[in-house]
Amino acid sequence: MAIEVEFPAWSEMVNPPFAGLLDNKDRYILMWGGRGSGKTDSTQKKIIVRMLTANYFKGILVRKVYDTIKESQYEGIKNEIYSMGLESLFKFTVSPLSIACINGNRVIARGLDKAEKIKGVDNPTFVWYEEGNDMTEEDFNTVTTTVRSNKADYLQEIFSFNPEAETPNFNDFWIYKKFFSHTNEKNFRSTISVEVEIKGLKKVVDYSYTSIHSTYKDNPHLPPVTKATYEDFKRTSPYYYKVYTLGLWGNKEVGNRFYKTFEMSHVDKTAYCSWLPLHISLDENVNPYLTMTIHQAETLEGVTEIRQIAEICLPNPRNTLRTTCEEFSKQFAEHKEGLYIYGDRTSKKQDTKLEKGENFFTLASNYLAKFRPSERLPTRNPGVKSRGEFINQIFAGNIKDAKIVIGEDCTNSVADYLYLKEAADGLKFKEKTTDKASKVRFEKYGHCSDANDYLYCEIFRPQFDRFIRGGIIKKPIFGSRKPKKRF
Repeated sequence: MAIEVEFPAWSEMVNPPFAGLLDNKDRYILMWGGRGSGKTDSTQKKIIVRMLTANYFKGILVRKVYDTIKESQYEGIKNEIYSMGLESLFKFTVSPLSIACINGNRVIARGLDKAEKIKGVDNPTFVWYEEGNDMTEEDFNTVTTTVRSNKADYLQEIFSFNPEAETPNFNDFWIYKKFFSHTNEKNFRSTISVEVEIKGLKKVVDYSYTSIHSTYKDNPHLPPVTKATYEDFKRTSPYYYKVYTLGLWGNKEVGNRFYKTFEMSHVDKTAYCSWLPLHISLDENVNPYLTMTIHQAETLEGVTEIRQIAEICLPNPRNTLRTTCEEFSKQFAEHKEGLYIYGDRTSKKQDTKLEKGENFFTLASNYLAKFRPSERLPTRNPGVKSRGEFINQIFAGNIKDAKIVIGEDCTNSVADYLYLKEAADGLKFKEKTTDKASKVRFEKYGHCSDANDYLYCEIFRPQFDRFIRGGIIKKPIFGSRKPKKRF
């Protein structure tokens, strides 16, 4: 039941970019751009107006973690209601977290860390995803398919976010691909036509979405000192200036990275060279995938260069050593120039589930027998801290006779170098996450970089030894020669 409330004109309640928000009935609205533009404020106000005026409205406040909703979306809507003097028309509940209007309309809170609870929400008509870029496409599909009620005059989902993506290239980020890849425009409306079957007849159904871009410059109420802070990012942090000030797409930067000196300039196109041996490194963990990284190396003019040309990271149910080796054999079926296997020395241990004398590496060698592989394992594993410092020195260009190039298609490896954090003790911080389907917990980052660490420390053994003891090496690990071709 609608309640008659006398509001100011909508255009007087919000900043200019959001003048059309209240009357917009599109299925999805993307509220994105820089910080301080009023995206959150405008969304809160639309929710309040809808709760008061719609005949039926049931919204879900969504964030990646449930416990963060109370201090963000929930408190924001509550404070806005009080500032409007409308608190007598609403009831605020903390457990469970909800805001209910006296007419029966309401919003409830759900976190993506407990996405299964979203499926149980009865007849939702609206969703607000705050920090929408933090969720996965799987999360989105779970929520959006829940919004299917016939009780409201229209269904709608609003995203509010800064345009940064936790992928090696934001063009590969699911929100960008789904909503933005078709245009360079920031503000637009797009309609998608889909053929569906209705009562035995095929019919084309349209649904639309609107993109609303904004920055702090669209907010006339922002304090001058805040504006100065955003502009000063141009001097102090080009990344923050690009994403938070200008509101342009970028790849999320994390603080306290383990691989501090890695930059996207270390990523390039790489190609398989048939005249060079292949070097593979394995990581025994099976979740989220079993890891194999594939490299080639050569020394030219005194510089040993290792180029990662591929990675094989097969998820469940293909996350087995046998299947991974079969995929390698398929991709490099014609290779004749030798194969070297690297990895964690501890995987050489006897496995009670295997025959006596067999282990992870003997199995890999058997599966890859046609390539006549040779194991190159350390006598003992290099320390995490020392190998990390060594590889950081290579990326920084401080070890003049060593170079690393990561292939642009090796997206899991690149993500490791970009997003793996350093723990307080200087080791790798292996952040864990849970697969929503299988409930299996696994380390989000670190598998490809672990595999690569062992390979780099072996192929660059002379350089690594020199780095550890501060000495000088005289012999390169590969003889210098002129290649048949370069790429």
